[in-house]
Amino acid sequence: MINKDTLAYFSGTENYHRHGYARSFVLTDGCNYVRENGGQNGAFWLFDIIQSYQNDPKIRKCDGFQVWKLIVQPDKSAVIVLEDGNNHKVLDQKIDYTDFDLPEITIWVEDSGDGNGNLLRVALLPSEH
Repeated sequence: MINKDTLAYFSGTENYHRHGYARSFVLTDGCNYVRENGGQNGAFWLFDIIQSYQNDPKIRKCDGFQVWKLIVQPDKSAVIVLEDGNNHKVLDQKIDYTDFDLPEITIWVEDSGDGNGNLLRVALLPSEH
């Protein structure tokens, strides 16, 4: 189970964690913690959703910086919203049910390099920036 106090301790990262088969999408320690502890069975699905949109042409509107917000309703339905860095909504997706522990979380995704000239997208908590 996660809470906002626990997430506040994540500052920077020591490791990058691959998510799924996409070699160009990695998670910081904080996002990895959310992935593994964000509900009864974790929140792997949340990062599956974020990763699934990385090749969507709409991502270009974000210009290298994505703001993903998961907002959980009292009935345990939710919406995940993608915004650019200027508070403009790019897309949203409804989720029928989630057991995610927090009523809301924000995940940033930044474009970076892998040191070999390849694009790397890094998912991080805002406190890890």
